[in-house]
Amino acid sequence: MIEGYDNKFLQSFDYETTAISNKKIIGTCELGKATIQLLNESNDFSDMKETWIKTKFGSFYIYDVKPVQEKVNIKLSCYDVKYKLDTEYDSSLYTWPMTLKEWRNAIFTNCNVTFDNSDFPNSNLILNKEPSIGNVKTNRQVLCIIAQAGVSWIETDTNDKFYFKWFTTTEHTIEDWSSLTTEKTPTKSINLAILSRGDVEDIVYYPKTKPDNPIEFKIDNNYILDPQDSTTDEDLRETTIIPIYNRVNGFKYIVYKMTTMQVEKKLSINLGNKIKYIDTWGNELESYVMKRKISYIGGDVDDDDNYEIELSAEAIDETNSNLKLGVDVIKEISNIGAKVDKQNEVIQLINSKANNNSEKIAEIEITNENITSSVTSVEEKLNEVGEAIETINSTMMKQTSEAFEMLFTQTGIEDTVNTIQNMLNDNTTDINTISQYIHFEGGIITLGASDSQSKLIIQKDRISFMTGDSESAYISQNQLYITDSTILRKLQVGRWVTQEDEYGNLNTKWVGGE
Repeated sequence: MIEGYDNKFLQSFDYETTAISNKKIIGTCELGKATIQLLNESNDFSDMKETWIKTKFGSFYIYDVKPVQEKVNIKLSCYDVKYKLDTEYDSSLYTWPMTLKEWRNAIFTNCNVTFDNSDFPNSNLILNKEPSIGNVKTNRQVLCIIAQAGVSWIETDTNDKFYFKWFTTTEHTIEDWSSLTTEKTPTKSINLAILSRGDVEDIVYYPKTKPDNPIEFKIDNNYILDPQDSTTDEDLRETTIIPIYNRVNGFKYIVYKMTTMQVEKKLSINLGNKIKYIDTWGNELESYVMKRKISYIGGDVDDDDNYEIELSAEAIDETNSNLKLGVDVIKEISNIGAKVDKQNEVIQLINSKANNNSEKIAEIEITNENITSSVTSVEEKLNEVGEAIETINSTMMKQTSEAFEMLFTQTGIEDTVNTIQNMLNDNTTDINTISQYIHFEGGIITLGASDSQSKLIIQKDRISFMTGDSESAYISQNQLYITDSTILRKLQVGRWVTQEDEYGNLNTKWVGGE
């Protein structure tokens, strides 16, 4: 069993592997765990902690050694060869662009492991720069993100070779079992693939014609499949979702758990294989292997009959028949979007709704320097000669740590209310653009169009009238200060009025009061 050691010392061996993790079947690379109990009368195995051993089931790293009975036997707790991937991921080792498969292969190579070079879904996807990998730190974690994009889990064989795997047609018939719990009916077949951005229900789905009874397979926030790049309007999900659908379409399984010795070549049963079995009531059932545990019970270690095997399949979270907002909303809302562009450090949220002649759009963009929000309404109407007249109303606010800006714009028909009335009365409507600009910065308010020479600046103790960059007049402490003034009719100071009479003479007179 253990290379370099006599099998006579072996008392028990248990090895458990799984394709499922946290109720997910893709993007998983769980460490296989083995427990080996050995006779240790001569203390040959006590110092094996933190060493590698080679067995008929592959290589194992011993992470713990504990005596079962002092000076009698000892238990080795081990991880399988996937533990070699638990090294720090180093971005500097990779040069872009490269394909998804080339990136995966390069990581495997840098971890000094052998791997199968077969294609997988999206394996030829070209990556122009390193996708966002969030806070993950190890090569195994990065490979899980790649495996999720490739609709696969990561598995190894007895020769320590790594594979991207999915369910196969390889079938094993269980002749009998010692224990069984099973459901009677399989899950509904998957017929819809969805790439989403979490709780905002910003989704892309395939096929574009929604099935009458959709059973979805959903992947959330994978930045390989969906970079959420704020510098482009292209949604990569429209392309990457098709290979995903092609792999998962029609997949179904039965949830079960069994223990058996009555199956031929049980040691050749791998994760992803199909099994057939008969339940207590005589029903012929069929499912897949998602978890496998092999237990040695004694005798020749090379004889399959000397092992017991435990197989199971669990409910997975990626599938769902309750789409909530999902697909049903798409018929009414043209776009609910959320982009988290980690490369450019930009978050964009958009909610737009459109019909035949109008569109409403609300957007928020957040960077580490500012927050910009805008609401726009676009409406199209026909004038008296049948020409399309488009009215755009919008407001925009921009906030930084030092300033706050508001922009109001109406482009199109002069006055919305009057326009509707005029159109009803078949009156001609002129087209113009009206803009008003208000700027807040450092407690100072500036009023005036951005291209105007005349502006009003309001501070907490001063109101300034500006002509270009010059202050023409200002009000401060209840007094008006002005450089030059022209009075067209009269000037009143207290109860005295100075004004020009009809003959052109300047007169000052008392206007009342004691």
